[in-house]
Amino acid sequence: MNTTPGEYTIVALKMVHATALDAIVGSTSAAGVLGAPSSSGFLPTPTGRWTATSSFYALSASDCASLNLTFMPPNAYYATAIVSAPAAYTIPTDATLLGSIPLDGYDSSAIQQTLLMSFASATSIGTSTVALAANACVVVFHNVATPNSGMNCVLDFENQSSAYFHLTP
Repeated sequence: MNTTPGEYTIVALKMVHATALDAIVGSTSAAGVLGAPSSSGFLPTPTGRWTATSSFYALSASDCASLNLTFMPPNAYYATAIVSAPAAYTIPTDATLLGSIPLDGYDSSAIQQTLLMSFASATSIGTSTVALAANACVVVFHNVATPNSGMNCVLDFENQSSAYFHLTP
């Protein structure tokens, strides 16, 4: 992944029905690929400091539509959109930041962090502070950067996370 400020790769879940988000769990990792073949697309490797950030947002249905994402056919609960090539996006000002996971690295160091973001009471089933209407989205914006600008190198940046939600009336 190679981005400039304001450019992101995206993973989005668009709700088919009204739901409540209970938790997001998983891990995120980033590293330069040492010894990558010249034809691999993993060059050049990073030199110096870099940051790889996964920011999770809840977006209203209109904000979700404004991103102009192409969603795959939905299952019974949600549709998925993946944008793997960095593109310029403006995060809507009324989007709700659910959490952000920054990874700070140096050169080709490998960095990993686990995540647990809970939005429900563990003692009361079916509670949540994040309500999502039909066609609203949970979106992860991924960005990598150096302290003063965008990246002029390539990182293998991955996010393996799962969203847990329940239908609401």
